[in-house]
Amino acid sequence: MLEVITEIVRNVAILTLLTLFLELLLPDSQLSRFVQMFMGLLLLAAVLNPVLGLLNLGELLNPVMAAADSSQTAALIQEGQDLASDLQQSAGREYLQGLGKQMEALLCFYPEIEAVEAKINLGDGGAISKVQLKLLLPQEPRLEAKELIALREKAVAVISNFYSLDPEIIKAEIYSGGLY
Repeated sequence: MLEVITEIVRNVAILTLLTLFLELLLPDSQLSRFVQMFMGLLLLAAVLNPVLGLLNLGELLNPVMAAADSSQTAALIQEGQDLASDLQQSAGREYLQGLGKQMEALLCFYPEIEAVEAKINLGDGGAISKVQLKLLLPQEPRLEAKELIALREKAVAVISNFYSLDPEIIKAEIYSGGLY
């Protein structure tokens, strides 16, 4: 019984000091009324919790924890982790698709390029490890081999500079005549 009274007094003292500190931070503001109400509710819970624990009514204040056993908790944690993993993978796929579309749009500004297909691979830590570009050129006019090499180098340089990537991880293939 003495432990319960000691716990109540300690909790009330801590919450009172916390309330005073918060009121000093928020003098005469609209928010201070809500802080006072919230701290009052916490103070009420701090007093009632030990008393109800003495009367074996502690489950009234915490029904979720009283009903949940460790297997339910573990299952909920696993579901949360699975959901987080799925969302992270989905976000990664959307990121790669968006990045690929950006690269495609950037290179399609060049009149020599009719269409672009970009595939991006991520390495450890989410950094871009490889970029594969397929550049589709129109059937006419035909470009000379030297012009094709220059166009491929220009595409690699543009992507490398725009995204601050090492040119060595960017591979560009040129196709002409309508098919990849």
